[in-house]
Amino acid sequence: MVPVAAAHRLALLLTDGGVPGGSEVALGLLGDWLTRAAERGYRVPAELLPSLLDAGRRRAALRPALAAVAGRRGAWLAARRPDWRYLLTEATADPDPADWATGTPGQRLAYLGAVRATDPAAGLELLTTTFDSEDPEDRARLLGTLLTGLSLADEPLLERALDDRRKEVRITAADLLAALPGSGLRQRMAGRALACVRLEGDRLVVTPPVERDESMRRDGVQPRPPQGVGPQAWLLEEILARTPLDTWPAAFDRPADRVLALPVADDWGVTIHRGLARAAATERDPVWATLLADQITDEVLAAQLYDALPPAELARYAARSLRRDPIRAHRLIAMQSGAWPDELAEAVLDAVKALAGGQRHAWHIGELCRSAAPSMPVHFAGRAADLAEKLHADHPDSRQPMVVAQLAAALNFRREMYEELR
Repeated sequence: MVPVAAAHRLALLLTDGGVPGGSEVALGLLGDWLTRAAERGYRVPAELLPSLLDAGRRRAALRPALAAVAGRRGAWLAARRPDWRYLLTEATADPDPADWATGTPGQRLAYLGAVRATDPAAGLELLTTTFDSEDPEDRARLLGTLLTGLSLADEPLLERALDDRRKEVRITAADLLAALPGSGLRQRMAGRALACVRLEGDRLVVTPPVERDESMRRDGVQPRPPQGVGPQAWLLEEILARTPLDTWPAAFDRPADRVLALPVADDWGVTIHRGLARAAATERDPVWATLLADQITDEVLAAQLYDALPPAELARYAARSLRRDPIRAHRLIAMQSGAWPDELAEAVLDAVKALAGGQRHAWHIGELCRSAAPSMPVHFAGRAADLAEKLHADHPDSRQPMVVAQLAAALNFRREMYEELR
């Protein structure tokens, strides 16, 4: 059971007005509390489960850690209210071998995931044995466990799943095969891509696919382009997105940066870069992601590229962006999960100081401080408090010093929270 002081802290997190900075900061800190408690194998007191299940109903990101700290008592409670039943599909802590035969979908998912983490071959055998008889809604989730320990031994089941009747299963299988080095799907995509994009002299020439054939459909190429994208451009992007990135340096005999520097005939450059960016996000390749990040204007795709960067590199990238343009850098700050390195924390406080004084920047200061509350190292609490005092002295009529003071208070709140969860 969680220590008494930590349980009291959880009650504050679940109470409106109980946390410095308000409900938005409280949600971020609640996620941090749940993750740390789950990592330590703690369970929450029964009297807090209803409020916790309500919080998970409103915020899906809390659910994996919530399921772990709620335990079997939480699953029992969730089964008795329709709006809490979401918990039954989450992987639970302490998986039991009996769960595979008789457990809830979440318990079965947890057991298969645990087996897969320690013995991938045994996990594959379990899933292969029952796959065809699984409920359609469960097949995609169970298939997703193969990402842990993914190898060519999984390819036969994944290839079979490409022919599943349910779209979600087919997409999951195609995504896993696209991430599996040496898979037949990757080889097929590379063949299609090289038929579409070739090097002539010092430029790339594109012959886009005319239509989606049956083999492309089976390999997960989606037919409907987003608004503003032509059908041929979309098919080309879909193919490039599932083509191994090492195809291009090998085919064109030059490294990634020189591949991307090649001019592209007939205005196909945007499509090629989007396809390569999606491949970089899928493969989580930091070299290609770094090279492409500044070339992509689509914020969603750019965010996927930033997410492919190692945390330390993303933090450095965000810190550099903050110093160049604090307002535009905010999306990078919001993406930085987990504890920030000191370099990023210093850059955020410097940006707050630089923006202070102008009312038109008040919203940006508030957003920076709210993003910092769950992630800035707690030893920056004193520096944040000092900055709040200085801003109050320089701008006594501004609300900005109070926002920074709330950040300092939230950091102290987190420091106490961590001590209680040791």
